[in-house]
Amino acid sequence: MFTINGKLSRTMDSRQTKNGWKIRDFIVELEPGTLHPQPRKFQAIKEAVDYLSDIPIGADVEVHFKMCGKQYKKEGETDYQYHNIDEAHKIYLLILS
Repeated sequence: MFTINGKLSRTMDSRQTKNGWKIRDFIVELEPGTLHPQPRKFQAIKEAVDYLSDIPIGADVEVHFKMCGKQYKKEGETDYQYHNIDEAHKIYLLILS
């Protein structure tokens, strides 16, 4: 499990997987306020989707996530493709003093 801090910059609509899990993509800006901020896409799963609903855009957050990946082959192709997903399990609103 990994942890990062950043600024919540965007949330997408929730959706449901075939197995019934709720998921929601969101963007956290790493190194906000610098010349080259780094937007990073995460996927909230299960109860983290509900945590995300209570956090306003622009808020400082701490994200606990797991790096996941998937290997697949498109029909008719011989080479594998790879897809990486950062699965967020906990999202916390940071209160800065």
